[in-house]
Amino acid sequence: MNYVDFVRTTIKGLDTELFHYLKEILLAYEFIPLSIIKKEEFTVLGFAEKLCDYFEKVELKTNRDFDKTVEKYVNDFDSIIKERIAQEPKQRKNREKPPIPRARKYYEEISVIRENRDDPMQGLLDYSRIVFCLYMSIIKNNFKKIKDFDYALKNLSLAEIIKAMREETILLGKKPRFEAIDPYKSDRSTFVITVIMFFYMKSKEVEGKY
Repeated sequence: MNYVDFVRTTIKGLDTELFHYLKEILLAYEFIPLSIIKKEEFTVLGFAEKLCDYFEKVELKTNRDFDKTVEKYVNDFDSIIKERIAQEPKQRKNREKPPIPRARKYYEEISVIRENRDDPMQGLLDYSRIVFCLYMSIIKNNFKKIKDFDYALKNLSLAEIIKAMREETILLGKKPRFEAIDPYKSDRSTFVITVIMFFYMKSKEVEGKY
């Protein structure tokens, strides 16, 4: 997958309302930097072009192609959910095997779902839905381990997901998990892809295809 095909697929099909919200969020959080043009002057095609320029600069800055940028997005989400999914319970001697937690079942399947070689974009879409829903349930559970989760798109809050990601820390809670200061570093691009995938998912829901 290259960034031109990614942007063309995700952005060009958005209706006016979804495009407005996507643009507002990416610019309000300053995930996409602006120099001269004002946000209200962007058309869908103009903003799609801006996103292509953005991902081109990410490739140059990180020395990674777009597939590696997407891989970083996938790994970033895995890093913030994997320890918060309940493990499969151990079977005790002479006891019936306990059921695998639903959240664990879905988590174990996402690597297979992601590798949709016939339709990589559908694989990324399905992956994103599961990890967004898992993470949303983790957020609502005060970041404690979850056994079950809510798979309904209507209960996803992009604002809460972004807020939680920005507050994730490492090294005993002293260092931000995502260093998003440099707009063209891969941590920032993870946020950009998150926003794009959220609205692409919503567009599919509006179309009745998801």
